[in-house]
Amino acid sequence: RGPGYWKFNSSLLSEADFVAEANNFIDAHLSDYQNDNPEITWEMLKAKFKFFCIEYTHNRSKNWEYRKQKLVQELKESEHKLATEPQNGELQRKTLQLKRDLQLQEIKQAQGAQVRSREKWIENGEKNTKYFLRLEKKSKCY
Repeated sequence: RGPGYWKFNSSLLSEADFVAEANNFIDAHLSDYQNDNPEITWEMLKAKFKFFCIEYTHNRSKNWEYRKQKLVQELKESEHKLATEPQNGELQRKTLQLKRDLQLQEIKQAQGAQVRSREKWIENGEKNTKYFLRLEKKSKCY
């Protein structure tokens, strides 16, 4: 088995950080090939951009996983403190916010699994991540 088939993740275009880094990357690498044939420049830029995208998404995935672990740890600590001080309004708000942040992150993860599974009949709001992860694994191109 090899690395599989790569396809550009178009949802990256909605992230301001990615767009800014991609623009800087393209500007920096276009100057490297100014004297070459335009077709060669285009092909080289596409190949380098592919690896830039792979590295960017890999780092983003690591950051997401780190953030999720941090949220879970903060939520546990907050719930423990809330058990000792149930009347603390600020602590209740913080715990609620942490739960919402964790839930949003899990929804984004489920959406990614749904897209990668290539399932056609996804219902709005469906969160059956195990199902979609299994489909994704089954439909991978080898």
